[in-house]
Amino acid sequence: MKIWTIQKRKVLNEILKYGNYEANFEESLKLEHNKSQLPLYNLLLDSYNKINQKQSKGLIFGLGLSDNMSLKNIDNFKEFKEAMLVLGDAIFSLWQRFLKEDCLILELDLDVPSPREPGNNLIPIDINDYQYIMPPFWQVPPYTEEDLERIINNIMDGRIAASPFPSYIIQYHFPKISKESLCGVYEMFEIDGTQSVEKYQNKVDFINRLK
Repeated sequence: MKIWTIQKRKVLNEILKYGNYEANFEESLKLEHNKSQLPLYNLLLDSYNKINQKQSKGLIFGLGLSDNMSLKNIDNFKEFKEAMLVLGDAIFSLWQRFLKEDCLILELDLDVPSPREPGNNLIPIDINDYQYIMPPFWQVPPYTEEDLERIINNIMDGRIAASPFPSYIIQYHFPKISKESLCGVYEMFEIDGTQSVEKYQNKVDFINRLK
């Protein structure tokens, strides 16, 4: 299964030098300076470990696609770039941070038959649903309090359901990257966070092609 992740250049260097990179939340400088996110990260990690019977110390975040009914593979960089250019307004602020932090796009081929199977459950979640439950929590339409409970329960059970406000970008979670799983490295590119009728139509056409 193809998964795409955006990592700092030093992560790639560690993979190439030592053969793998393994996440550890206790050593995360990001969490050290942003402790408000720790409960959500721990929810993801505890859920991942319980569902998959693992003892991982941290998780890497990856990207994929969904038509809001089923998960979709991104087979190559051309498809990944098109998806981010069309749908990337949902992660525009995050993308800008990646651009400033000397990050690279890593193409991974994980030995995972299905990202929802016990033992290999990657806790898939729509990126809008994830951002909705990020601290500090705000009640933002069209989400409701019931959606908050549902999303958290789905994380704990490793399930994914249709989002009330889909971005069509899926966030995956896994503990490490091996050199053997790395099949491509690409430079970052700019995405446009502005809104227009043309961009909306491009998004509609892209989503219809996913279905």
